[in-house]
Amino acid sequence: GLLLLHLAVGAWGGADHTGWLLRQTHHHDKRVRRAGADNDTVPPVVTADSDELADRSTGAAVNSTTATNVDAVDAIERWDVLLPSVLTDQRVFKRNSRDPYLGFVCYQQPIPYAAHEPVSVVRFEPVVLHPTRVHHITVFGCSAHVEIQVPTLHFGNKCAAWAFADGADAPCSLIIYAYDKGGLPFNAPQGMAIKVGQGTGITHVLYQVHYLMPAEGEVPVPAWEDTSGVRLDLARGAAAAARPTSLGILGVMHVAMEVPAGVRGYEFEYRAGPFGRRLAPDFN
Repeated sequence: GLLLLHLAVGAWGGADHTGWLLRQTHHHDKRVRRAGADNDTVPPVVTADSDELADRSTGAAVNSTTATNVDAVDAIERWDVLLPSVLTDQRVFKRNSRDPYLGFVCYQQPIPYAAHEPVSVVRFEPVVLHPTRVHHITVFGCSAHVEIQVPTLHFGNKCAAWAFADGADAPCSLIIYAYDKGGLPFNAPQGMAIKVGQGTGITHVLYQVHYLMPAEGEVPVPAWEDTSGVRLDLARGAAAAARPTSLGILGVMHVAMEVPAGVRGYEFEYRAGPFGRRLAPDFN
């Protein structure tokens, strides 16, 4: 299991942290649309396999931008960043690999408005067409260099190993959201948001979709078209200014955890921290 600690701080890396928020995650087209508008036709997150929905969701990418009020600069807008109808073939599932049931796709896109102004992410929602096949989705915040250093869409080991986030010169510097099986949307508390855009060095997102198929399944894994991804609500102008406290994320995972097969309600406990010395001076 993956635990995400949402850290509320005065600014990225600031010592004035106002609290800890703990949440557990069981980690198409690209559109920007009005959040909560009367004509908003955003479909709900799919919670069961649906071939019909998959067939209807594999169109070409479309861009649109709308706002919650007359002044678009003071808006909260909804942005869907979804896989562009990826066929999960041998690029995704390496049939001669040690584990042919593991698959990986990575996809990156620029965050609307982030190149020229501050933007606050106030909500994350997973968009998963086949929850039994998607093990988790991890979303990274990246600089504009990601467009030069990393393909828009890529697969295999470089995607699986987070090569885009490894090293001092890597374009992606931090995780801003992660979904695992059963995870629900995350709404930032009032006055708080994940800060991206001008002044943060984050102008793009890159996310990894990790597939895990049943070990007794067919090899090679039968391919299907997938448009999974993430829906983000972006605040600008006065809407962003109303959320002055930055949220950060610290991912914690016990790599040796083993859940017995066929057991329901299995309990596992471990401790993370104390963090003072390892994360100093930010969290003294």
